[in-house]
Amino acid sequence: MTHANIRLTHYFLFYPRPWLKPRQVQRRRYASNALLALVALDDRLEVRSHWLLHIRKYAQALHCHGIDAAIKLLPYLAEPYTPFEREYQISDQAFWLLSAELS
Repeated sequence: MTHANIRLTHYFLFYPRPWLKPRQVQRRRYASNALLALVALDDRLEVRSHWLLHIRKYAQALHCHGIDAAIKLLPYLAEPYTPFEREYQISDQAFWLLSAELS
């Protein structure tokens, strides 16, 4: 967001659509030019998903740009960020967090 002199401190991707079919790979944010826009952000990127493989693909893509990312299983959240998280938490399903320092 350098054109508008706006500085973001955190950027969150909540449960991005995985686009599972091989012909849809260019729609995945980590496999498209959208990743370059994410990498250009100022400080921190967090991606949450209930698909561990999807989170690992984000980590791989970031690594290709020289950015290390940490992956962890999210603990039970007293205050879920989204209704989707609340729903998954109630059904006792795991969800994952990727975090990366971009600057």
